[in-house]
Amino acid sequence: MRVLLVLHFFLPRHSAGTEVYTDSIARALRERGHDVHLFFTEKVLSRHNYTLERRDWHGIPCHVLTNNLLYESFDETFTNPEVERQFRVVLDETKPDVVHVQHVMLLSMGLPAIAKERGIPVLMTLHDFFLACARFGQLLEHGERVCSGPEPKKCANCMADFKFAQTRFQQRMISAIRWTKNVAGFDLAPVVDVLRGLPLVRGGGGEPESSEPGEAADRARRARVDSFAPLFKRRAKAFLALARHVDRFLAPSRTVREGMTAFGLSKRKIHVLPLGIEMPPHAERRRREHDEVVFGFIGTLAPHKGVHVAIEAMRYMKGHGRLLVFGRRDYYPDYVARLEQLAQGLNVELKGPVPRRDLAKAFAQIDVLVVPSIWFENFPIVIQEARAAGVPVVASNLGGMAEAVRHDVDGLLFPPGDAKALARTFAVLVHDRTAIERMRAAAPVPLTLAAHVDRVEDELRALVDRHRVSEVRT
Repeated sequence: MRVLLVLHFFLPRHSAGTEVYTDSIARALRERGHDVHLFFTEKVLSRHNYTLERRDWHGIPCHVLTNNLLYESFDETFTNPEVERQFRVVLDETKPDVVHVQHVMLLSMGLPAIAKERGIPVLMTLHDFFLACARFGQLLEHGERVCSGPEPKKCANCMADFKFAQTRFQQRMISAIRWTKNVAGFDLAPVVDVLRGLPLVRGGGGEPESSEPGEAADRARRARVDSFAPLFKRRAKAFLALARHVDRFLAPSRTVREGMTAFGLSKRKIHVLPLGIEMPPHAERRRREHDEVVFGFIGTLAPHKGVHVAIEAMRYMKGHGRLLVFGRRDYYPDYVARLEQLAQGLNVELKGPVPRRDLAKAFAQIDVLVVPSIWFENFPIVIQEARAAGVPVVASNLGGMAEAVRHDVDGLLFPPGDAKALARTFAVLVHDRTAIERMRAAAPVPLTLAAHVDRVEDELRALVDRHRVSEVRT
């Protein structure tokens, strides 16, 4: 088969879960003899917006679309004619038998319809709730508390202070950077700190929040909310239109399937398929009986990941146990600064990022993985990686985490966001180390990447075969 994989970002610039998963799938399908192509976006301030670049990633052709967030309206974040125009170009070049969509953030919800116009079947993996939630698909109101689901007025209130586009000042900066590159040959983009790290930025309409004091500011914000509400009605229609043009959805957990069914997807279209993992042989931690229990966090240092909850829990431990935090510091520098301040005087160490080749070494340094996220975590692959490494898990009792961990069998659950409750959970393991071994032994063997790819390949093949049969009949 010729397969086109579609997603928002990709390696090596971005290395979160969806990107790493897509890389694994692309390589595995290619090794099985399929012709695999990638279509994704990058923010390159010195390049013209919506230009296509071709490159190679380990033998896989990539079609890279520049998206510098130069949006004129919120509608462009979910229905983008320029992205759709370039997607047609990519379809002309690649002529895929099937399109496998991983994510449409920074792209357009109209891509599946374009594929179906050409008779190309579409499979989509639901890595989060982005189709229903414009705030990164996290279902967190104002980025702080769990949201029950999308409603135009509620979404408008949540997003009115969320910057989805570059401001006019930033647009002028980008024009200057591009001019300097084209005329003088110097690329200033890497050194422009003011524009760093903006996959999506804060403040409605792409402009700074009102600086008017008191009642004037409140009135301005209410006006923004009122103007945003119709936009979310249009976004909801775009979501349902996308749903009609996707032949099959894959959900990594029941949490995702049930949530997206509640938000409007047909349950019969959604198959639950847990993600598979590929882990190198793990290095056993050599510990002595008197060693302290070491808890570890491995992931993105971001507010919704709840790392602050784990660090605050250590404050109640009064010197018992140790916490190692592995993760990149550059995605959310303000949050990392907060974590460093919280960790002062505690038995906590911020270790920096872990290259995937060293993941087993990181797990070998800890006794228990902690996943303290305050959002749903649709399928926390790090839990599966911990199990492959023989490390039990403590996680928030929420969403995909609660689905993955059987409390007091192969891990422990605690109320999300409750640092005192997490500290009590830590204390149980510090004072009863046999529980760690008991839960380690009870952990199920995770699905391998090869077995997962078998299922994905079957889904893709079934869609292609069904389409070919339909063509013969017509």
